[in-house]
Amino acid sequence: MKGISTIIASIMLVVITIGLIAVAYLYMSGLMTGITATNIKLEDVFCNTTHMIYLITNIGTANVANVTIYMDGQLQQDKTCNPTLPIAAGGSTTCIHSATVAGYHDIRVVGPSNAIAVKPMC
Repeated sequence: MKGISTIIASIMLVVITIGLIAVAYLYMSGLMTGITATNIKLEDVFCNTTHMIYLITNIGTANVANVTIYMDGQLQQDKTCNPTLPIAAGGSTTCIHSATVAGYHDIRVVGPSNAIAVKPMC
């Protein structure tokens, strides 16, 4: 009896270990795919005396739509880009806001899964 119990215990430990590894792999692969599939980045903000130009890049693996831009917590609706059009994976777009306020600003580009902030100086 003593030898059989040791064999069964060893088999159970191997099965439990393989199960935990499988669960961890599935969790991490699903988590990483969800983050990287729709990921946008505010590359830069260019300012002149009359406009702010936002360069937005889709660094994810899926198309991104419904991108919104906030400056100092205020939604920027006066811009020439169409935020409902998808930005293709690996592609980029520019948005032009028709007002410039000198100084540092908290710019947030909000997509379906993230928000990125920079502080440009105009």
